[in-house]
Amino acid sequence: MIKIQKNKLGYVTITVLILMMVLMGATYLYSDAVFSELAIARNNKGAQAAFSLAEAGVQEAIWYIQYDPAARDKFMNTTDGTTTFSHDPALLDRGAYSVTIQNNAKGVANVNAIGEYTIGAARTARREINVMIAQAPPDTTYPYDGGIFGNGGAGESIADIVFWYAPVRMFGGSILSNRDIKFKSSSVDVESTVEAGRNVVLSQFAHVDCECLIVDDDEEETLQCSENPGCAVLEGVPRKTMPAIDFDSGVNSYKNQAIAQGQYFAKAKDF
Repeated sequence: MIKIQKNKLGYVTITVLILMMVLMGATYLYSDAVFSELAIARNNKGAQAAFSLAEAGVQEAIWYIQYDPAARDKFMNTTDGTTTFSHDPALLDRGAYSVTIQNNAKGVANVNAIGEYTIGAARTARREINVMIAQAPPDTTYPYDGGIFGNGGAGESIADIVFWYAPVRMFGGSILSNRDIKFKSSSVDVESTVEAGRNVVLSQFAHVDCECLIVDDDEEETLQCSENPGCAVLEGVPRKTMPAIDFDSGVNSYKNQAIAQGQYFAKAKDF
């Protein structure tokens, strides 16, 4: 039989206790690190989800302005109108968002979208987005929708528009010149009109096609091709002028029209 002296038994007990304390400390530190990483990952996921929900709210606000009659009327015709909506849940089981569209002027509004995502039992990640949206009033549309416009006096060749070996696709809009339009070995597709105050000159190897360039996606709410895009090549059309944008051109200039309707922004804070 082996006998252990009492003093040696005490050393063994102390050694075992020290080893247990070291192991417990290492286990605690490891567990704390694991739980910290899990908390960081969970919070990051919640923050990303909340931000995405807020972005979804902004996109729905734009949809409301485009297609909801009441919201669009309020946006375009009031200076302090408010439209609000919310979804809970929204997109995700624990997600929600609320949106406020607050008009500052006719056709100008601030969109405030708040996204929230519930983390665990009692914590919630929250993100907020503020954006400014604006749209020009429909009655200020320039009557000559020229994608390319050449202006000048009756005898000024500066008004000529000349295409040299140019493949051109004009989505919407027209090609307008108060003098000549010349196509030299160019291929031009245009949905609207080609209008010249004098002549439209097609040299050899040049052609102008009138066709719709919009790809039909079968969605009624997006722009569609008409059966007749309205394209035509016209010569000798009456002279057209483009509204000036300076202060001294009169009340019908683009700039003065924008000022009169509260649509002119000159400082970064206005946007």
